[in-house]
Amino acid sequence: MFLGQTQIMSNAGPLPISCQIEAKDLKGAIKKFPEAVQQAIEEAKRSQQPYELEHRIARPDGMEITVHQQGKLLLDNAGKPQTLLGTIQDITERKGAEEALRESEEKYHALFKSSRDAVYIDTREGELIEANQAFLDLFGYNRHELNELKIQDIYVNPDDRPIFRQEIERREFVKDYELKF
Repeated sequence: MFLGQTQIMSNAGPLPISCQIEAKDLKGAIKKFPEAVQQAIEEAKRSQQPYELEHRIARPDGMEITVHQQGKLLLDNAGKPQTLLGTIQDITERKGAEEALRESEEKYHALFKSSRDAVYIDTREGELIEANQAFLDLFGYNRHELNELKIQDIYVNPDDRPIFRQEIERREFVKDYELKF
């Protein structure tokens, strides 16, 4: 029976641990897996499909990590489990990065939404993707009207739009740039 407890590292991070558990060790090995994994394996046996899930485990040193586990239960002709093939990969860093990104997006959205400055997001072509309430209040539009509006529609001189766009592309930002709306 192989239930690896080591990690193989690469430049890309931890590599999956592969395991193959033979019939004589299968029942005892499955009992050592967390309940969610046991249920996934049981469902894989019933459906004769591979299983895949993410769950938390405690490493031998006591540290909890999040892993992605997938496998396939091979059955004999009588439908009895013969071998469990699978991989377990530590995805703790990835999950942490996903959580940090989610939190950052929430902060950005809250700042965007609550800013007293008129803030908008548009495409290169000037299609409005999103605008905050201060933008709507300043220019007198409602959310429904944004779908029909191109940003150059609110310029006093629509020819200013390409010049403004070039300035953003050249400097990657604008500050104290005067436009007439």
